[in-house]
Amino acid sequence: MKKILFAISVLVLLGVSAYASETRLETMGMGNFYYNGTYVKSINTIIKDYANIEMYPSTINYYPNLFWGQIDACYDDDSKSIDGYNDYFYKAGALFQLGEKNPWVLGAHFSTMPYENPFDHDLDNYDSNQQTNHRLNLYYGRNLSNIPFGFTLGYYRSSQINEDVQDSTFYNQYEDTYNRYEFGFGISPMSGKLDLALSLAMTSWTDKFYHYFGDGAGNVDSGLVDDTEPDGNFEFALRARYFMDPVGKFTCVPHFTFDSRKYGEKYFTNTAINEETYSTWQVYRTDETKVSVFDLGIGTNYDASENVLVAADFGVAFGSYKYSYNYADTNSYDASDEAEYKYNYKAMPYFRLGIDAEVFKWMDFRAGVVSMWNQYKYERSFSENGGGDNYSYSSGETFTTTQTFLGVGLHWNALEIDALLDPEFLLNGPYFIGGEETNDNYDSGSMFGKITLTYGF
Repeated sequence: MKKILFAISVLVLLGVSAYASETRLETMGMGNFYYNGTYVKSINTIIKDYANIEMYPSTINYYPNLFWGQIDACYDDDSKSIDGYNDYFYKAGALFQLGEKNPWVLGAHFSTMPYENPFDHDLDNYDSNQQTNHRLNLYYGRNLSNIPFGFTLGYYRSSQINEDVQDSTFYNQYEDTYNRYEFGFGISPMSGKLDLALSLAMTSWTDKFYHYFGDGAGNVDSGLVDDTEPDGNFEFALRARYFMDPVGKFTCVPHFTFDSRKYGEKYFTNTAINEETYSTWQVYRTDETKVSVFDLGIGTNYDASENVLVAADFGVAFGSYKYSYNYADTNSYDASDEAEYKYNYKAMPYFRLGIDAEVFKWMDFRAGVVSMWNQYKYERSFSENGGGDNYSYSSGETFTTTQTFLGVGLHWNALEIDALLDPEFLLNGPYFIGGEETNDNYDSGSMFGKITLTYGF
């Protein structure tokens, strides 16, 4: 099974310019990072900005008439692009306000970043990352009885069908499809101080191939049959944050997140001993993965001066991951052959700190740091040979991870450019002659690892 060793989603801050962005927030300490070698998406939740409309859909109502684009060269991660390029303009979107008397906001974004399927089978002619093309993300928002409401929809789909028959006894036919739907709902009651959000996601697929056995009187032509099929794949998340009344220059923001995911998969095979009964096709193995994350924290924005913002976040987070499989009772496998793997993570606590300070009228300086005090436990148990052999194993560790970020913001009238700096570039400069990459973490060989362009109109 392609294990998603996720980590703990944590959250941070910020805002001085008219429109915050994913890059700006990342340079102030909230960004995506690697945890035990696994890519983890962190979530900013301390200030309202268009960068978290997908998490809090009701906030779309605050950002009408906006265009944004994302360029990313950070980390050599082919999963972000079907073509696997390291430097690319991978996302672009826009929001529009429509109507005058009762205005509403409509928007969309398009991205080259696919959905990485967390399932272990390799579909015919799919690459090793088992990626599913991102088709579209839609946004809609309006006020309902003076309460901001928002809705988001994400759609992913890939498919391949081959009807080629190579000869009379070997059929190279298959039908593979992936579909994923993501829904988000949000409201902002109490004059917009409270943001509540619910997100749902469903993933399904078709995985069929042509089944033909025998070369004599016992020939069985079964046609297209299931190789695998989904078994209850569903994701669910609740989020809340509350902007308290300012106390002097401080604004506190308590926040909460609960995220639960379940992925199931069935594997099919025949159970026959002879070719004449190969058409007996049934489930021989089931896999199940469950993931849950709980996060509770409080952040604050401190307006140090008119053009300097210092923000911090403190909290605790708990995460669990459980993967299990079970074989059906067939002539090849026994129902007692099964296994279970558990991973439990704790961040007790985590800290985030960031600054956004104006240096010139056209440039801001930004920096951030994230520190997580981690506890990790792993448990494994499995049974083989009809339950005759049973094994169990457990391990654990505690450690601290600390990451730092550096960035700049450039702005001219309605145009804003937020950039994440490659620190090795500042130390070593570019490799003009050899073209060598500056830093293995960024794989850019350039001054910036990530850039967001924002234009308000």
